[in-house]
Amino acid sequence: MEVSKLLCTFAPEINKKRDLRLTPTHPMKTKTTLSSISALLMLLASTALSFISLFMPPEGEIDRTVLWFTAQSLFYAGATFGLSEYVRTHLGRDRDKADQ
Repeated sequence: MEVSKLLCTFAPEINKKRDLRLTPTHPMKTKTTLSSISALLMLLASTALSFISLFMPPEGEIDRTVLWFTAQSLFYAGATFGLSEYVRTHLGRDRDKADQ
């Protein structure tokens, strides 16, 4: 049996040339999902930490280390969501140009 027929049998989503759709088991999809979940968890953690620190002594004051953590989590989330969206947009354009 030829390799191409074997691949088409076990991976029907790769039937056409240049048709590489992301499937749930694809490593890139898993990586994107994990990075999105970690970014959301970082945002939730920084929000909770900021809220809790308002009620710690001295009340009404947020320590600079908490602010630093919040800033880092915002940078991480922005990089994660922004970079993945940028890559998804530009890869889609390049794939459309290649198909035409």
